[in-house]
Amino acid sequence: MAAHAQNVVIGEMHKRSPHMAILLRAAGAFLVLHMAAVLLAGKQAVAASYVFLIAAPLLATLACAWRGAACTGISRAKWMLVGAGTFLWFAGMVVSAHQHFQTGPESVALLEDFLYFIYGVPVLVALSVAAPDENFRPILFLDILQAFLAVVLAYFVLFNAFPFAESIAHPIPVRVLVRVHDIGNIVLVVAAVFPLLVRPQAEEKTFYRILAAYTLSYAIVAAIYNRASAYWNVKSGTPADLLIDLPWLLLAVPAFGLTVRCAEPSLQSRSNLVALFVNNASPIFFTFAVLALGVYITTKNLPLGIAVTCVALIVYCLRSTMLQSWYFSTQTALYEANNKLHALSLRDSLTGVANRGGFERAIKLECERTQRTGEPLALLMMDVDCFKALNDTYGHVHGDECLVRIATEIEKNLNRSSDTIARYGGEEFAVLLPKTELEGAVRVAEKLRNAVMELFIPNETEISNFVSISVGIAAYGRGDKISSSGLVHAADKALYVAKRNGRNRYEIAADSSLEHIS
Repeated sequence: MAAHAQNVVIGEMHKRSPHMAILLRAAGAFLVLHMAAVLLAGKQAVAASYVFLIAAPLLATLACAWRGAACTGISRAKWMLVGAGTFLWFAGMVVSAHQHFQTGPESVALLEDFLYFIYGVPVLVALSVAAPDENFRPILFLDILQAFLAVVLAYFVLFNAFPFAESIAHPIPVRVLVRVHDIGNIVLVVAAVFPLLVRPQAEEKTFYRILAAYTLSYAIVAAIYNRASAYWNVKSGTPADLLIDLPWLLLAVPAFGLTVRCAEPSLQSRSNLVALFVNNASPIFFTFAVLALGVYITTKNLPLGIAVTCVALIVYCLRSTMLQSWYFSTQTALYEANNKLHALSLRDSLTGVANRGGFERAIKLECERTQRTGEPLALLMMDVDCFKALNDTYGHVHGDECLVRIATEIEKNLNRSSDTIARYGGEEFAVLLPKTELEGAVRVAEKLRNAVMELFIPNETEISNFVSISVGIAAYGRGDKISSSGLVHAADKALYVAKRNGRNRYEIAADSSLEHIS
């Protein structure tokens, strides 16, 4: 099974990285040199083997640090955490070598035992933490704190002593220690494989694939080597030591060789319930572990057990509060962004006034309101006279500038915030006037027509030497039956009449409540 996982990862890496073949040959050379050192060193075989046993996790640490430095955000944090775990294992191997050559083997758990015991904490945090965004550091710190506390308490439960305390740790049966390490390694495998069920993307997917292959191979190798050392009396300085190299090389080679793609995972990969459960519930297991250990310690040391339980609850509450605050701020930001996007979708990108969609939304709302209240409603449809001639003479850029100036001038001359100006299409504008009788609409139309003329935008035609507009007016009086399409149709017909009658004028729809005015 480990070989299959390794083949999957290496096969993907080989396709994507031209350096993978070189790294694979280097890994093979490392194993060959280790074998040669063990076989040829004679009485110094243990010392020679320790050189490679120390170098392998160091290479993995450097690989994780290199890959983390090439990433950003949560991807960088995950790789750095794994690198911290491999460094702890490296430090444990260094201490183990020192203990072996300076003081000889000990029968109780010493510093190296604790380093081996705690190495999986940052790795497990890296595999299970699901920080929401660039502000993940406080939550990540709490997850690390919970995991570290859980492992220290587990160490206390097993050895009846805290790490680095003056009291001597109690030895425990070898079979229990082997099972403890097996359980820890299985937890790491599950933590690495389970996130792949939610189909992560980009660097996150690569991270979990590499860690799945690594943790699986490490679990198998550790299970074999620990039993060989404990039950079969296999000593250091033998070819069996090469087994220990394999997981570290399996981690270092893809971390160094696989092309870095550190785009953060897309929202789509987190949109299902399984993904949400994995991302948000996984770190809570640290809290459950601390609480369970606290309850157990209470039976032996009541004050310590109560203190541990309180710390677990406080950390859990802090984490939940931070996460809830982040979700609330995210929802608020999404709501505001959605409102801004919706508002932008209703604005004309050139003139800045409402576009056709914004106009249709506004007239629908005003017609519904007018229908309820019985108040009047008026509409002006305006068209820039001879706009094609202006474009042909001065160019389309000048034509666009003309439209912007006209839209700005019309908007400036509308006195009420409830009045709406929209670019209806091309060089045509619409002005919606709520609570306005036909007389008031006529006054507004004449005011806007004069305002545009006073811009003195050159456009020499048979009408005038300057840009002008034609206006069609339609209005519903009090108590009239309201129809938005009917109002637009009436104003548009009046605009057509104004253009037919010579332009630079306004006309009133024939079916409006007042007589024709020119």
